[in-house]
Amino acid sequence: MNQDAASVFLNNVIGYKEIAKTLEGDKYNLANKIHLKTSWALRKIEPSKCLSFQLYRGDVYVKEVKLSASIDYVRVLIAYMKEVKFEGYTIESCVTPIALKATEEAIVEFYSDEEIRGKITEGVTNQIRNSKIIKGLIQKDISTNQAWLKHEVKTLLAGESASSLAGDLINTMSNSISQFLSSTVGQQLLAAIGKFMATGMGKLLLKQISVVVAKALAAGVFKSAILLAIKKIGVGILIKTVVGKAILALLALIGISGIPIAWIIIPIIAGILVYEYNSFPEKLADKIPKSIASNIRNNFEELNNTVVQEIVKVISNELVNQLTKVEK
Repeated sequence: MNQDAASVFLNNVIGYKEIAKTLEGDKYNLANKIHLKTSWALRKIEPSKCLSFQLYRGDVYVKEVKLSASIDYVRVLIAYMKEVKFEGYTIESCVTPIALKATEEAIVEFYSDEEIRGKITEGVTNQIRNSKIIKGLIQKDISTNQAWLKHEVKTLLAGESASSLAGDLINTMSNSISQFLSSTVGQQLLAAIGKFMATGMGKLLLKQISVVVAKALAAGVFKSAILLAIKKIGVGILIKTVVGKAILALLALIGISGIPIAWIIIPIIAGILVYEYNSFPEKLADKIPKSIASNIRNNFEELNNTVVQEIVKVISNELVNQLTKVEK
């Protein structure tokens, strides 16, 4: 079985939506984690960062425009408030990447949690073990190798009762492969079967599933898969919108709203640099985390399905790699 064929095979065996459903009850834990992590991150930032901006050419960062009572800063601020580019540059609040990083870290920590990974591992393992496709393939192998299996078990156990035991084993595996695999005897005898279970899919998909899945979930690619899913569903866009609203609300509090005019804004900026701007991190930390957490909680199904789908791809790739190694 080549890698492409193995990938198609595993995609037909592992259903990510069924696994994702097992995490539905954990969405409040994720929302709380996001709220705490973003609150902490925003309260730690420099006050001037709250109303500073980053300029981008496409996706390439160019420079930061720091909060100041200058015409250059105010021109960028006015463009930001109008939601237009400044001299061809896209404007981003300096708060956005901080909030996004904290949110990403919270989501990665959530799916890296031992309990969550355990649920994913159990879901993948159960789907493979209970798959009609897998059962059919194993039963086919068993039915064509019954005589050999009897001989192998009899030789390994070296007893008069071995022939009877081998026959019982074969019947058990043929009639109820899932129950057999779940039993202590089944696990012990899989090791005794030796060569048969060390070739083809038997060893990989039945004896080492949990090990392979654990390896996939521990790999660095696991984090990359989660970050890819976050990007796919537009968490960055969500946070940019939330931050934008919070910045405009903050500006309104200090008297900058409506149609911005430079000669009015400059003295206001000069005033807040003396009196008010130290309270900005706290003000943003009261608004932004709550909104991000609420949005993630309300859209958990989309996020969770996308993340679990990417995680299952990582697991499938690892299983495919092991499968092709075994067959070589």
